[in-house]
Amino acid sequence: MADERWLRIPGVLVNVATACDFVVEVAQNAGMNERAIYHCRLAVEEACTNVIEHGYQFNGADKVIDVVCQTFADEVIITIMDDGPPYNPLTKSEPDPKTPLWERNEGGWGVAFIKKVMDRVDYRHEGNRNHLILSKRIH
Repeated sequence: MADERWLRIPGVLVNVATACDFVVEVAQNAGMNERAIYHCRLAVEEACTNVIEHGYQFNGADKVIDVVCQTFADEVIITIMDDGPPYNPLTKSEPDPKTPLWERNEGGWGVAFIKKVMDRVDYRHEGNRNHLILSKRIH
């Protein structure tokens, strides 16, 4: 059975640090190594910032982001839920780092980064909410 902890923050940038601190505490308590903890923090920071910027258009003071951490024997699963328009970031093609800078489209690097540092990334839209599910093994 998983240990589960919830955090609800208003959807504004100043609260992203609170979400990151929450995830770091959960990861530390789960026994993750320093590198894995750092990866979780970076992924949560990027994901929450994306919700605020793209989902809430920097107008989320009256909206929330829920961060749910489930700790299992071998992994931590972090689910970030928001009320923005349905959007699956995993369907967007990843940017090609070999493309010259002047030919690249803006954006797309954050999701690619999240996928790189986490062991598994999933998305679902359920109950009128976006759910970004980030998994990291406990090393």
